[in-house]
Amino acid sequence: MSVCPNCNYEASGTEKFCPNCGKELFENIFCPQCGSLTTSEFAFCQKCGASIKEEDVAVNEPEIASESAAQPTQEDAAQAADTCENLFEAEKISGQNKKGFFSKKKLIAAVALILVVAVALSASLIYFSAQKRRNFVLYYKNGNTYLGGGFEKVKLSESTLSAWNGTVPVYSEDYKKLFFADEITSNGFTLRYLNMSNPEEDQRISKNVSSYQISSNGKKVVFIKNGDLYLSNLKEDDKLKSDVTSYSISQNGKRIVYLTDSGKLYIAKNADDETKIASSVESFVVGSKNNYSDVYYIKKGNLYLFDGKDSEKIAEDVNEVLATYKSGELYYTKNSSQEMTLMDYINDDMAQEDEDFEMPERPNRPYSFEYDTDKEYEAAYAQYETLIEEYNDARDFYYEKENRDELREELEDEVIENESSTLYFYNGSKSVEVTDSFAYATQINSDDPMMIFYAYNQSEIDEINISEISDIYDVSSMIDAALYSSEQTYVALEDTTRIIDGDSAQFNEDGDTVYYISDDDLYKAEISGKKLKKESCYKKDVDAFYVLGKDTVVTEKYEESDDEYEYSSLSTVSINKKKVAESVSAVLWSDDYKTFYLIEDYDPEKECGKLIRYKNGKTKTIDKGVCDFTITPNGKLYYIADYDAKENKGDLFVYKMGKGKEIEHNVSGFGYAVSYEFYRNILSPSGYYPNEMDDYVIED
Repeated sequence: MSVCPNCNYEASGTEKFCPNCGKELFENIFCPQCGSLTTSEFAFCQKCGASIKEEDVAVNEPEIASESAAQPTQEDAAQAADTCENLFEAEKISGQNKKGFFSKKKLIAAVALILVVAVALSASLIYFSAQKRRNFVLYYKNGNTYLGGGFEKVKLSESTLSAWNGTVPVYSEDYKKLFFADEITSNGFTLRYLNMSNPEEDQRISKNVSSYQISSNGKKVVFIKNGDLYLSNLKEDDKLKSDVTSYSISQNGKRIVYLTDSGKLYIAKNADDETKIASSVESFVVGSKNNYSDVYYIKKGNLYLFDGKDSEKIAEDVNEVLATYKSGELYYTKNSSQEMTLMDYINDDMAQEDEDFEMPERPNRPYSFEYDTDKEYEAAYAQYETLIEEYNDARDFYYEKENRDELREELEDEVIENESSTLYFYNGSKSVEVTDSFAYATQINSDDPMMIFYAYNQSEIDEINISEISDIYDVSSMIDAALYSSEQTYVALEDTTRIIDGDSAQFNEDGDTVYYISDDDLYKAEISGKKLKKESCYKKDVDAFYVLGKDTVVTEKYEESDDEYEYSSLSTVSINKKKVAESVSAVLWSDDYKTFYLIEDYDPEKECGKLIRYKNGKTKTIDKGVCDFTITPNGKLYYIADYDAKENKGDLFVYKMGKGKEIEHNVSGFGYAVSYEFYRNILSPSGYYPNEMDDYVIED
């Protein structure tokens, strides 16, 4: 039986049109995702947004449910049984064949064995619920930030939340909560969060917040409000301390470390359980990220380790801790500075000559009427010419001497800091010098003590003759060239360094291989203990590359612009050595590094191109005229097409069942909510936080 949506006439179920009013009738079916009643009129569930028909192939493979999943209650089992019954009814009504996700036989078996497999089914429901939460998308429209996907859109903020202005939204580790800033002003923002199971309802934590950090499960938040540090359990806020400059909460949320303006360092469980670690502290980092059992801090230039009870001095004259490891190892730097004047680099080869110089008087020019004969006049004039030439030479030398005297004063007054940084490795008991010309690190492994860094190729500075320079900039440029212009790439393996004959070096995920570019070719070298095996050429003619996972490599070759004076941002992209697309403007990949999306044949004037998918060695066109796209943590694809570059607006599509479905008009771009792992490891290293408001100006 079906009910006419127009006149409520109860039809027998066989008619295509209502016998009473003529309205087209559709079959009643149940959503396979949430079990809600809907009709075959719709391709998507009107409640949860799930596909009514067979879904397109998923990008990510399902994960195995954890054995430690919560035991199901009777309510869970009943709900699971209801779900199966609804799915069975949907099969019966819609008449799906064996190609459907749920076959009739499978559903009957599932209902019959529901009590036996209750634990696994409950875990699966938890998994699919978590997967759904990972499919939401953030986007901008009319200057506002929205959250959408599978439900009525939710306005997060009337501002564009972005990493560029320090307000990037953050997911909890399980994707159950999304934390974000709203009502942004120059004094701070209102900190809110969404329960992703019900995105239409958001919760406010506090106003006038300038920065925050969350625990991994999102059940605890620490934040700065009006200079004071608070701890929140999402229901109540407790003030921990005033005038806090930096802070960090452990992943399990059980400890908070914070530093005050006056240099007092604390570790606390809550407002009533606080321990003072030290005074006169300049900075801190934490060792064990989960529970903060180890805290490293710098006090009066000395590095200490606080193990929860006592503090132990590790090193003196320390500038910065670069990385800490569970085994007690760490990398740190010491800075040294020598104050010198530019004159200290000068050889004054003209000092004696300038000191002995006396300016002669200008000779008088002879005139013919002063002499009796022409011969006498000509002899006098010839002598004058010799004297005036000598005088002019002396005058030129005098002017040069005056310039050198001024230059000597400037060189004496110009004081420079000859700075150097030394990298050390601490193995848990003693420190070993790694290099005395450390410049900066580009990649630090978080699990094993290893890093990629650059060191200056500092050369001896020969004294510069003052006769060879014209101003102080000649001297300073020569010094900079000798000390800082040349860099060498190194790999540090604990306390051992290995030279990399190239640039842009990257570890793979396992840290057992390093890739780098040398003479426009991409090389790889395996790491064994503290040694690098002989390198081999991975791919020729490469401008840029990305190492994904253990052995997936994306390479780019930049394309030349039609205008020789204009830089082209487009490139030819290859994946694992296979050329995939040309004139590419953007490339993104799934979390498992198996699926890639690219915009190829990009038109700079229209600011759009063709969106393609590359998977299992094959490419597929998704849509044309695409200006931007994003992939959710679960691999769902959203993109903006039909873009008007002048208006900066386009239509938002979601890719489902092998085609794009339009879900929103006049979208200007995508926002990005970062995962907890990315937030902890990239945006928020210990002692810092991602949402600092001081470094940007709010535009109304």
